[in-house]
Amino acid sequence: MCRTFMGVLCVQVALVSLSSGDVLPLSVYSAVIHCLERLMLSFSLSKSDREAVSSVALERYDSSSLSRSLPALGLLLTYLYTGRSADQASGIGQLENETLNDPGMEGQLAVLEHLTKILDRMHKAPPFEANIVARMLPALLEDFMPRHQIMTKVVGEFLSSQQPYPGLMADVMFKVFENLIRRKESDFVTEWVLLSLGSVVQRTPLAMAVWSLNCLFVCSSLNGPIRAQYPYICRYPCLCERLGRFDDVDGEFLAVVVEEFYNNRGLLKHQRQSLVAVFRSAAADHEVYQHVVSLLT
Repeated sequence: MCRTFMGVLCVQVALVSLSSGDVLPLSVYSAVIHCLERLMLSFSLSKSDREAVSSVALERYDSSSLSRSLPALGLLLTYLYTGRSADQASGIGQLENETLNDPGMEGQLAVLEHLTKILDRMHKAPPFEANIVARMLPALLEDFMPRHQIMTKVVGEFLSSQQPYPGLMADVMFKVFENLIRRKESDFVTEWVLLSLGSVVQRTPLAMAVWSLNCLFVCSSLNGPIRAQYPYICRYPCLCERLGRFDDVDGEFLAVVVEEFYNNRGLLKHQRQSLVAVFRSAAADHEVYQHVVSLLT
């Protein structure tokens, strides 16, 4: 442990330097971040020092410009992957079986708070940074969160009207669903699709609702040819423009993916009824949903 007076002093000076905001020259800022990362990786910091470093890193990541937020994100990731909760990432521990009374659960809740902050940052991050975060999120969430919390965060962010990057969140959802399906947890994915449908069909405008439905069914599909359509349905070169459009092909594709889900997913009777009921509730206002209902009944 870094318990010597000089060691503690160096850490405190580094933290104070980072807390000074954008006053610190970028080269010095990067060097301080790098030094703290090395201390983390060498497991030379006490628990209190680690927590202090993580707090400052989170603050700098949440409030800094791109050139300073990304190094702070690297420090935050180093903290996450060198702490006790990193046992979950390595398979040593199982976070999903923990309870609030278990030793170390307080630290795990802190990790969940950090992950939530990383997700929240996407709301105000520039496109380049948001792209970087979206690429690492599936693995990061899987390493540290139980699956039900992953689905709550990912699906919730995908459906949020405040999310400025729905296309990136669709990418995250596609990868998260893919990982669950690979682990033979497709029934869990099915449950979440059915739970989410009511919120998706209520999105406005209609073009956004249909795009979201297509993404949801493609991401959750077990059918290879349908999953292969993801780049063409959910990732358009000009996605922002595409989200505001509704063509006949969008409705036709929705009918295909919903029918495939209905017939080939092994749904129970009450699940089929629930699926039909969701689309029937919106069919009075939108012809595209009427067509879906006619195919399922």
